[in-house]
Amino acid sequence: LLPNEIGAGAVDACETAVKAYPDVPRFRYELGRALLAVGKVEDARTAIEEAAKRGHVRAVFELGYLHATGTGTAQDRTQANALYKAASDKGDPYGMTSWGRALFNGYGVRPDTAKGLDLLLKAAAMGHTYAMNDLAAIFTEGRNGVTADPDRAVAFLQAGVQRQDMYSMNLLGRNYLSGQGVDKDPKMALTLFQRAIDLGQPYAPASLGRMYRDGSGVERDLAEAQRLFELGTMRGDQSGAYDRAALEMQKGDKANQAVAARFLAFAAALDLRKELPEARKTLAKFAAKPKTAALEQLQQELKSKVAATGSLDTQLINAARGVWEEANPRRDLF
Repeated sequence: LLPNEIGAGAVDACETAVKAYPDVPRFRYELGRALLAVGKVEDARTAIEEAAKRGHVRAVFELGYLHATGTGTAQDRTQANALYKAASDKGDPYGMTSWGRALFNGYGVRPDTAKGLDLLLKAAAMGHTYAMNDLAAIFTEGRNGVTADPDRAVAFLQAGVQRQDMYSMNLLGRNYLSGQGVDKDPKMALTLFQRAIDLGQPYAPASLGRMYRDGSGVERDLAEAQRLFELGTMRGDQSGAYDRAALEMQKGDKANQAVAARFLAFAAALDLRKELPEARKTLAKFAAKPKTAALEQLQQELKSKVAATGSLDTQLINAARGVWEEANPRRDLF
């Protein structure tokens, strides 16, 4: 069951199952997933930990995910990788995908491209759509010595879309927009982006937002682009936040510098893998006045106080992270 397929009654159903069959660890794991989907992070972590202790392999993977994303615990890539590897070694396709991704890209571990690619291919052969999406990205661009093969990339994405994977929809939409591996078709791209948005995909709003920003296959509409970038930001997309800041800065004399600083702070706060250093670098160039105004606005939005420690930029980024977390995002969708 994909995260976007978790229904509204999942928590009640899982709690009933756990009560009826307390010794079945899978039900505790599924309860943890359902709780995570509704934002009950602490309860979710407890249920997942109990399932892992009882030997449920998928729960071991899920604990790794919590550590990797800093969900309900401190972010710890080393611990996440150890858990991913443990699940992978037992043949879990989720564990194989995450451990393979870490090895292929060198996320918190010495890179091993060959082993990482092998694990991703094995997980994809087992039908795991997340592995298919990773492989599609690798073969679309050609990464880490792997030769680009757009046709193979598209085949993986089409398989994911057939399985209703919203990440596959977003990625395949990008292929249709660029014409990589398929005939260029902006209308199909828009359709796929919108399907992914409707399912809650975090990155699809910005994908569609860029179409409206650039007038690619649609009439240029900066207001709609702005709305979509903001939607993506609150779903946790650091690139969408950065593009929203850039859109503001492009207004020239009419730009609201505090708004630009706000979204740069969101971009930095959401960039857990440190893949978008431009966000912090650009924020550092702003004067203190707009950053202070942005910080004061974020502090007003916060329900609980964030410690005012560190530089102004650090306080601003921490406040942005706090506002995002209090918005009760779907942390299980990354």
